[in-house]
Parts: sequence; structure tokens; C-alpha cells
Amino acid sequence: MLLLLLGGFASCGGDLNPEDEGNYRHQKVKDKPVMKTIRLQFGGDYVSESEEPLLRAEDGNTYVGINVYRTKKDQKDVKEEVYAYGLFNDKDGISLNVLTGYEYRFEATILIEQEDRLVLKADEYGEPFERRDATSSGFKGSPKNLFNEGFKYASTAIIGDETTYLGQLSSGTAYITALGMSRAMQYPRVKRFYGSVESFDPSVRDSIEISMGYKCFGIKFLVESIPAGTSVKVIDNTDNANHKADTDPQYFLQFPSDINLSMDSEETKTWEGVYSLNDLKKSTKDFRLMFIWDKGNDVTEEFNYPITVTAKKQKVLKLNIDGEVNKLKPGNIILNMEDTELEEENPEDIIKDFH
Repeated sequence: MLLLLLGGFASCGGDLNPEDEGNYRHQKVKDKPVMKTIRLQFGGDYVSESEEPLLRAEDGNTYVGINVYRTKKDQKDVKEEVYAYGLFNDKDGISLNVLTGYEYRFEATILIEQEDRLVLKADEYGEPFERRDATSSGFKGSPKNLFNEGFKYASTAIIGDETTYLGQLSSGTAYITALGMSRAMQYPRVKRFYGSVESFDPSVRDSIEISMGYKCFGIKFLVESIPAGTSVKVIDNTDNANHKADTDPQYFLQFPSDINLSMDSEETKTWEGVYSLNDLKKSTKDFRLMFIWDKGNDVTEEFNYPITVTAKKQKVLKLNIDGEVNKLKPGNIILNMEDTELEEENPEDIIKDFH
């Protein structure tokens, strides 16, 4: 009887000390996944301080696209799975429900409309907010409603056997209205930011900041010397996937058709524009520009010139033409190139646009 009582006390003692090493029942409870809500914030270039605005102020909607992936902590060798995706038009108040026991990866892009406007494609948003199955974004209607839709979780976002997500967040392509046409553009004239967080453990923190890098470049033409009465037109003549700019222009830089550089006035001596890169994970891109010198009397000369653009930089092309207005005497185009820093964005201007 005494032995039975001692055994009973020993058993009770185990329950009274659940944190003792080897207590399997307590360990099982402690390791059980817990649902948590985390807050998402944005940092990096997107909120950097500056005295000068990065671009001229433009009215336009702001869009935030986010993909979330996860991997079990104890299964690092297993392929990560898509967890959720979302499209928002308000950077404040974004939150996500996650389970502990997993590590999460985030990628995000912020797109602010400038000269080009994001448009609906088949009544839903297209690139870069199109799903990986290339059918539709799953987000409809006015930008005012996007925030209310919140994240779409993998359990409710299955297409056949594939879990869907926003498949083009790291691409600069956007489905926009440009030059009077609605189409996909690899180099849209928009403000574009991109960032990622490779590993986030929700058991350690309740919020996450995604550092956003500015993924745009500028091109500026400055006329220094062109023979009087003549002008120069510029087009993008870059080869891309065996297509030419004149036959498949949606994949190339777009310049307004009325760009005719000359010495006639201050307005015609300069032009500049800002574009998004087409691969947001790379910082440079090569182009080949064609300068068409119109001498008058239906006489033209063409000059091809390669340039390399860089994120956050404006490529300044100072144009000189050494030649005569005579069809029998060819001229020579001289381009002096330099890179200047694109001025940083004023965070107050961004927040004002992002509401």
C-alpha cells in the first residue's frame, strides 16, 4: 500500500513540473503551431529622406502587390509553398495571419502611376498583378476596393493542382494605358519599387519591415549643337527576343511621337523621361537608340547608338551633329554621355500619394 501511494505521488509530481526535461506531453503542447497576426511595413528607398523630389509630382493611384511563401522549420530541404498573396492600395494597416513553426519569405512591389496608367484587363488587373496561371489577378473593380479584399490564402486560391500567386512581381512589365493604347509594357513610365525578405520567423517578431529599392532609370536628351533648320527624332531600335521595335513596340522604350529635337527653342532642346526596369532584380539594362537626323527636303540620316541605363541613375545624352545640310555629304552624330543621380523622393510626397 505504501508503495502504491509513493507511486501516486511520483506521478503527480511529474504533472506538477511540466517543464522537466523529457516531459513529452508538455513539449508537444509547447511546439503546437499558433496562429498570429503580423503587421507589414515598408522601408528602404521608399521612405528615405531628401530635400528634393525624385520625380515631378503626378496624380495617380498607388498599388502594392505582395507574395508570401513558407517553409517548415524542421524541413529546410522541402520546397517552399505559396502561402498567400494580396493587392492593396493603402500601405498602412496591412496584416497577415501566419502560423508559428514555419519561416516565411516575402516579396513585394509598389507601383505608383505616373505618365502611364494601370488599367483593368478583362475586368481584372493584369501585369504585374496577374496570377501565375496568366488568367486574371483575382482583384476586380475600383482601386478603392482593393484594400478591403485583403490577402488571398493558399487554401482558397487553388487553380487545378497549382497554388496561384502574383507571378510577375519581380518583372517591370505592367498592363497600362500608354500613348493612347492599352497593352503590356516592359518599361512603363511609372514609379516602381521592389523588395523582399528571405526569412521571417513569426515566433520571434510580430511585425516585419520590407526594404524597398527604387527600380527606375531616367533618360535625358540635351541638344548642344544641331545645324539650323534641322531636327532629330529618337526611337528605340533594341533587338529583343528576335523582334524589332517597329514591329513589336510594346516591349521597348516608348518616346512620344512628337519628340523632334532641334535648336529652335528651349522646349525642343531637351526631353527627359523616367521608366521602370523590366527585371527588378537587376540594376542595369542595355538599349540601342536610333537618332534620325532630318535635314529637310525628305533627306535623313540614321545613327545607332548603344547605351546602358542603371537603376536610380539618369542617362544624360548631349547631342551634337557635325555635318552639313547636304545629301551628298554625310554628317556625324556625336553623343557625350554622363550619368547623374536621380533625386531622392520626399517621403511626405509619397505618403500623400499613398492613402
